[in-house]
Amino acid sequence: KAEFYEQYYKDNKVPLRTKMIGNVTAANRMAEKVPGMYNFFASNKITGNIIKGVMGFAKERPLPAIARETVEKFHEKNKPNNFGFPAPTKGKVVFFTDEFTNFNDEHEGKIAIKTLAKLGFEVIAPKVKESGRTWLSKGLVSKAKKPISENIKILKNYVSEGAPLVGIEPSSILIFRDEYLDLTSGKENEAAQKIAKNTYLIDEFLSKLVEDGIVNQDMFTEKEELIKLHGHCHQKALSSVVHTKR
Repeated sequence: KAEFYEQYYKDNKVPLRTKMIGNVTAANRMAEKVPGMYNFFASNKITGNIIKGVMGFAKERPLPAIARETVEKFHEKNKPNNFGFPAPTKGKVVFFTDEFTNFNDEHEGKIAIKTLAKLGFEVIAPKVKESGRTWLSKGLVSKAKKPISENIKILKNYVSEGAPLVGIEPSSILIFRDEYLDLTSGKENEAAQKIAKNTYLIDEFLSKLVEDGIVNQDMFTEKEELIKLHGHCHQKALSSVVHTKR
């Protein structure tokens, strides 16, 4: 689908909505500077509907709020004291601050980092570019290649077997094991393959820690809860919800 639209747009105008969705990370970086103002206009019924009308979104669908403190800022501020936990003893983890977690789902991103730190890992979070997912989802493959190339350049010096890349948004972390390999060649592809071999969805990583005996039941308290699980489509296609269940 992405490849079809890439060719189609060479002879046809790219719709405004497509450009806006593809370029959402740049828009979020601007909104990040004034999150209160953005969130007011996005949640206000009149102005919110105008924004959704321009972008071609259903009026019933709420616009995502912008984080008052991004995951990047949280990491930078709390890394010096290891997020309030004892000094790391189990090696390093490279956390991928994807464009959705960083700006919109920061609560989950912060919990993930704190969980990894509490388990004894040093959590590194290099400043990265967007994953490229939004560009690919709208068929703008050539646009996606720039952040893909830049991320490989940034992460190749951090990610290894002893310092895996871990992320929580399936469409943005599993891209390293899929499209990053398809859209690179030569030395860049070699670097992409090294990163791909050491890339994990956080569900996979925690599941592996259970298998290796690093995480066990004694580390948890007992509490009965009903958990409703909706597996992500990218996770089902490129990984498995078995890790999440475990």
